[in-house]
Amino acid sequence: MVLTGATGALGREVVAALLATDPATRVRVVTRDPGRAAALLPGSVEVCPGDFGRPDDLATAFAGARSVLLLCGHHPAQLALERAGLAAAVRAGVPRVVYMSAAGAGADPVPTLAADHRRIEDELAAVPGLGWTVLRPTAAFGSLLGGLRRLITAEGVVPLAFGAARVNLVDARDVGAATAVLLRTDTHDGRAFTLTGPHSFTGAELVATVAAATGRRLIHDDLAPAALADLLGAAGAPAAMVQHLTGLFDYFRSGALDLTTGDLAALTGRPPTSLAEFLAGSAGQALARLPSC
Repeated sequence: MVLTGATGALGREVVAALLATDPATRVRVVTRDPGRAAALLPGSVEVCPGDFGRPDDLATAFAGARSVLLLCGHHPAQLALERAGLAAAVRAGVPRVVYMSAAGAGADPVPTLAADHRRIEDELAAVPGLGWTVLRPTAAFGSLLGGLRRLITAEGVVPLAFGAARVNLVDARDVGAATAVLLRTDTHDGRAFTLTGPHSFTGAELVATVAAATGRRLIHDDLAPAALADLLGAAGAPAAMVQHLTGLFDYFRSGALDLTTGDLAALTGRPPTSLAEFLAGSAGQALARLPSC
């Protein structure tokens, strides 16, 4: 099987899940930076140079694959890049594509941040003879908390922009495990799965859970997305990242991520990881080393 996006946080979890199930699994990853991939991934993984911006290279890398994971990191041209990836898979004669979409892509109306994912889902389903499965994960614990860690003040103030909405968060390791299941079998072809954690949080509940797990005094400060963008910009975040995060918090505030499903448990055979369980590991230890109040 061939994976794109394998050097990202989520892609690495897919590789880990595939090899944990069967260490003899042949995994080929396509990456713009083979050296980085070789440093991040197990030595048994075949690393192949390729780029969504070079569809011919992708088609070569996809050749002979039983299934391909189409996973593209956030990018201003993400729709065009994913279309190129899908076209390359079709050109290479790949029989199955597993597409990493986003929660809310199946809604009507579809939230703005998930609209391009919805377009790719529709185009994927329209390819004659192609087996496909779609995954729609909610926001990942690690991604959100990693960003928070850089913004928490010395006084323990945690800036968020959830508004009154509740947001479901999921463990990337759980998403990786579910993705590995779908890459191995065509049993679920033609279906979309929304992957969630066990329950949703308000911003205040999220901060309280982190505080309880880390033993730190934390104060939730709910900001408007524009105010959070200003804070991120002042902290030195790149403009593209600020734009993406502003859109992400607008997405949160829409309520599109206030949903809980049993899809993850159905695919993996175990319940999804809770935030408290996630924080009991290395993520919680890292957050516990916040600046002293």
